[in-house]
Amino acid sequence: MIDSTHGSRGQAYTLEGMISAILVVTAVLVGLQVVDFGPWTSDTTQQTEDMEQRAEDMLDLAAENGTLSRVVRCTYGSADTFTGGQVDNGSTTFERMLNQTFDRHGRNYNIYFTYLIPSGERERVSVTSSESNPTSGVIAPTDSAAVATKTIAIYDDDRTRIVDRTQNPPQKCGAKGATVKDAGGAYFIEEDIDDDSPLYNIVEVRVVVW
Repeated sequence: MIDSTHGSRGQAYTLEGMISAILVVTAVLVGLQVVDFGPWTSDTTQQTEDMEQRAEDMLDLAAENGTLSRVVRCTYGSADTFTGGQVDNGSTTFERMLNQTFDRHGRNYNIYFTYLIPSGERERVSVTSSESNPTSGVIAPTDSAAVATKTIAIYDDDRTRIVDRTQNPPQKCGAKGATVKDAGGAYFIEEDIDDDSPLYNIVEVRVVVW
């Protein structure tokens, strides 16, 4: 005679195990629904918005007082890093503004100059700075990075900015050089987008901060 008692007990234990597993999974799902991720999301969003506003305000001020145009016309804008992390008497006004706006608050940033070439396409160069390691090159921003841009028009008779060696220490971009049109290879933007107009080029300054 087959003892059905052990079989019934085995089925009961199996059923109880399945029910327990279902209850555990259900409890976990309910717990996840109860957890409110809103505060973390809203805090990150607010920080990004604040950084974006600060970056926009800085670019607006730099454009109004001519600082942004001088930096864009600096003859070694594509080869040298404009850093707000190591400000001294030879630093540009733009670097001082970066220091006040971002470096003192522990922020990293990438700066890009994008300009037109005669074919209508865009060329981009990057000048990047980090307070912790200003020579580290381009740093990848986080997903919560803020972006601000400002467009500057450069004209044929605008003069490039070169190192002012009459100052001690030498002032980066502190003296006037040849016009952008006559500077040739000394100026990183060699392309005059319209020979028949006084407009030399249009440069977008983009700041990515996080």
